[in-house]
Amino acid sequence: MNTRNVPINIVRDAGFGGDKLALINGDARAALLPSVVAVGQLRGAQLSTGLKRGRRAAQPLQVQFDVYQYLAGPNVHQHARPIERLDFSRLGDGPEQQALFYGNLWQLLGAGKHSINLLVALPVEVLRDAKLTASIRAKLRAQMVGRHQFTVNGETLTVIINQVKTMAQPLGSFFNWGMDNTGRWNKKSSPHALHAIADIGFNTVDLFVVENAQINDRYTAGDTVGMRRANAVIRGAVRDAYGVRLSMYEADNLIRSYLRKKRTELHHAGGTSDLRAMIEQALASVTGEITSFLSDTWGSGNQFSRMILTGGGAEALRDDLLRLYPHAVVMDNAQMANAVGLAKYAQRKSVFK
Repeated sequence: MNTRNVPINIVRDAGFGGDKLALINGDARAALLPSVVAVGQLRGAQLSTGLKRGRRAAQPLQVQFDVYQYLAGPNVHQHARPIERLDFSRLGDGPEQQALFYGNLWQLLGAGKHSINLLVALPVEVLRDAKLTASIRAKLRAQMVGRHQFTVNGETLTVIINQVKTMAQPLGSFFNWGMDNTGRWNKKSSPHALHAIADIGFNTVDLFVVENAQINDRYTAGDTVGMRRANAVIRGAVRDAYGVRLSMYEADNLIRSYLRKKRTELHHAGGTSDLRAMIEQALASVTGEITSFLSDTWGSGNQFSRMILTGGGAEALRDDLLRLYPHAVVMDNAQMANAVGLAKYAQRKSVFK
């Protein structure tokens, strides 16, 4: 519980694959919630098969505010039909985003009263569209600034949001690489050198280059060629082959299982099928699209003093990306790197005055 007069500075990276929050309180603290939400509540919590096989699946969070009741996070698809939006306007729009944010705040802060400032990470493709950026910023401030009271799994939170600001997502990994937890630059390499950051997420690939502490527009670009392409290929192949409609969350779990060398089976009316070959084909397709986008924008990358690869896609495609750019660095815990890095930057007094 935060009862201090001084607000906590929190970063939100509202990714299409996962909602990420981070703060610095001595050490970095972070929370991740799958970006899956549905209208409803857990109705079968007391039901049981009586069988004792395997671990119980993680339950979604139950989030309530105003007149809304939502399920958010893991395994929502087992209880209700997920609301799956991939349009950029969702970043500043609607109660579904509030439900994800509230659920993740509960994970990060716990129940009680909290006063916060919020720094929201946005994709490069959004920030390159002035009209879209202005719209999302206005919606974020209208929706977020002020008092919020809600419950998560029956526990009440009252949150005062004092300020809302926005920054480019991949800058977070740049700051994560170069700053300590006080927001001070701690690398021998000057921040004024040419640094390139490739942020490969679920829905977007953001390429961001910093030169002389300014954005280098020539090498900065964004496109919707993220891991969702592999997700869509898998869902289409499963539907065509077996007549089964997977949610994006289920397809994403299959990809994660494959990357962790775990089982990739699908149970259906015709029996059980291993989807390994489908997943390999889908990943090969998206790898080709992403590496082509990188090569078209950056060429060999030899012009950069440092290349930083980040985002969940960088972890998934690590080997292929490092073959293309052997001098690059893949961030540790790349899925959370932007949120944690921006939380370091938010320690600077100039961010929230």
